[in-house]
Amino acid sequence: MFNVTNKAQDFYLNMFKIFSRKSSRSNDNGIKSYCQSEYGKDWYWAYNSYKVDGKFPNPLRRSV
Repeated sequence: MFNVTNKAQDFYLNMFKIFSRKSSRSNDNGIKSYCQSEYGKDWYWAYNSYKVDGKFPNPLRRSV
C-alpha cells in the first residue's frame, strides 16, 4: 500500500497551494482530488481527517 512521507505530503500540499491561490474553495478541491487519487475508496476518511487534524492519516494505522 502507498505510504506518504511527510516530505512528500508537504510537497504535494505546497503544489496545491501554488496552483489554487484563487480561493480557499479551489484549494479545498485540490485537497479532495489528492485524497481521491491517493486513498481510493477511503478518500473521504482521509479528507475529513485532514480537515479535523490538519494532517493526512496513515492508512496503515487506521482504526475501524
